[in-house]
Amino acid sequence: MRDLQLYLNPQSEHILDWFHITMRLTVLRNCAVGVKAMNEQVGEEALEHWESAKWYLWHGNVYRH
Repeated sequence: MRDLQLYLNPQSEHILDWFHITMRLTVLRNCAVGVKAMNEQVGEEALEHWESAKWYLWHGNVYRH
């Protein structure tokens, strides 16, 4: 899938739409906060997973020591 743009148009530039990704993350965070209001433990786990997903999107999958 990553090479699809090169196959279709080798001179094209790949642009990632961070705005829509950020909007999706905001909705997911709001859902996790709502779950936390109903169930503290499950909500905390959801927020931890949200933080992890956000970190990987912003920083990439880098090697950790």
